[in-house]
Amino acid sequence: MTRARVLFLNNYPPREALRRVRAEEYPAQHLWGTWELQGDFEWEMAPRTTAELAARRPWIRRIANYMLPIFGDPLQELYAIRARCDVIYAADQQSVVGLAALKRLGLFRRPIVMVAHNGPRIAWTRWWMKAVDVVIVLSEPVKARLASQLGDSVQIEILTFGPSLDSPVYGFRHAEAMRELDFVAAGKSNREYSLLRKVAREQRLDGVIFTGRETEEYSRGNLTRTQGGATYTEVLGAMVRARWCVIPLKDPDRLSGLTEVADALALGTPVIVQGARGFAYALPTVYVDGNSDEALLAEHIRSDPPAMEQVLLDARSIEMSGYAKALKLLLESQFTIAAPQ
Repeated sequence: MTRARVLFLNNYPPREALRRVRAEEYPAQHLWGTWELQGDFEWEMAPRTTAELAARRPWIRRIANYMLPIFGDPLQELYAIRARCDVIYAADQQSVVGLAALKRLGLFRRPIVMVAHNGPRIAWTRWWMKAVDVVIVLSEPVKARLASQLGDSVQIEILTFGPSLDSPVYGFRHAEAMRELDFVAAGKSNREYSLLRKVAREQRLDGVIFTGRETEEYSRGNLTRTQGGATYTEVLGAMVRARWCVIPLKDPDRLSGLTEVADALALGTPVIVQGARGFAYALPTVYVDGNSDEALLAEHIRSDPPAMEQVLLDARSIEMSGYAKALKLLLESQFTIAAPQ
């Protein structure tokens, strides 16, 4: 039986993510369900992405920061136009801006299934997004926002993103963890660490903040900075030593931090999400503080965390296999095995 051909696009280079998952450097959720569905479809990925070029050339990065939200990723989209595939599946919206715009104009006909992490903020995004066949969202607030902006013209489905618990990078999660750190925080997208830093100093906490540009280590409130980004393994190593993983958000309406939540829960570490009006999970071990309250944050970090067993049960409830099963049904609903255009 001929398998459907699906082209996978993402703002993080898909082939690099696949290499790292195969090398057991990344958990498989970084491939957004494609790893779990390897035998169900014939997967294809563009050989190059604009993000890869931008990483090597600062001037391209500056241009790309303005270009990608308006025009999409030209390297991946040109490849998609030429590719012999049945469905386009994008794990982010920037990778398909141009394809969806062409589809809206009747110049591109293949189905597009796309993950929208947050709702559109400008009229241009609302216009081209109406050409997408299926929009996947990761939280109820984002689904409600998109439904109000796009109306009935687009099929919107909510899927639950979570950890791939069988990934070898999580292999040490059941080991005895000392939990000598009060907290760990990681991530650079939509983060505001100022309040956490203040609480760490005033409460004389032990913890680590990985900002992406430097590592801030607190020992009884005293700060030591190390320049340069930490490795993924170093971040996971700190998570498994921490009593809490703290995710302080800058924009309360922007969904962020799901990668860190997935990693923390997979390692048995409960999560405090600070400054969010709505979040993707309603789990006993994910505490959401919508007010960015200093006293409440300090109280949470000082409190006894739930048992590791409970955290791992919550991780199991949002495991990536559930996302993949739902994704499989959505992709199958879009293709017909026939000669591509």
